[in-house]
Amino acid sequence: MPKFVLLGATGATGSAVLRSILNDPPQDLKLDILVRSEARLRKRFSELPTESSGIRVLEGQATDASTLRRCCYGASTIFACVGANESKPGMSLVYDTANAIVTALRSMQSEQGDAYRPPIVVQLRTASLNDDMARHTPAPVVSFVKWALYHTYLDISRACALYEAAAQGNDSDDQHPTKPGKPLLRYVYADPPTLHDPDGVECTGYKLIAGGPHPTVLSYADLGAALYELGRRPDQYANQALGVIATGKPKETWFLLFQVWLAILWDHVWRTITQRA
Repeated sequence: MPKFVLLGATGATGSAVLRSILNDPPQDLKLDILVRSEARLRKRFSELPTESSGIRVLEGQATDASTLRRCCYGASTIFACVGANESKPGMSLVYDTANAIVTALRSMQSEQGDAYRPPIVVQLRTASLNDDMARHTPAPVVSFVKWALYHTYLDISRACALYEAAAQGNDSDDQHPTKPGKPLLRYVYADPPTLHDPDGVECTGYKLIAGGPHPTVLSYADLGAALYELGRRPDQYANQALGVIATGKPKETWFLLFQVWLAILWDHVWRTITQRA
């Protein structure tokens, strides 16, 4: 019986994952959804079943290890869908969430001993951080994106370093030592290109790739379906970074993306001006 944990279910990525789960739930599904506001979640998903169906909604912060321990106990898959559409110095939401996950799992491993089973963490990343995909994008584009989203990518990279250490069994602290070489978790990274149509619910088709040339557009709906596949097949995808590309024709929402980029770039300019003043 699988148990899924979903973090960030009210965002565009988390909502797409939840919709994929609800559209094709595995038999005997158990799902814990951690959100800051259950009311906001149920407003977006009025069809969401009650706890008696195996779905439980908890309110709290994804960066709180004690709350995550309640969610992650017995979990087989953790969908880490938290993030922010900004790039500011010191941002650490993704890292803090990863640290809380690792802390919660470390405590459970110490308590359960040999009975502990490492879950897989499905982490959204980006094609820009996948060398096998980025080399097929014009270098000036990659350089510009990495400059504009430097702080966002630093946050994600720090989180991924935590997961990779934990997967090797190299993570420990004084209170909860990890046995050398005994994995605390497994991970898989999903690396999409630009994401479009955040409110769309129709999948147009996707493919998982190790690298190579790729389309520049992917819908959130297809991303959600891909993340769900990665979480359902941990033995096949564990400890890999895979690109997610469109095979159909997703709706392109460049204007929305432009607005996000404009806000990020203006923030860069404003910080530069104030630092020089």
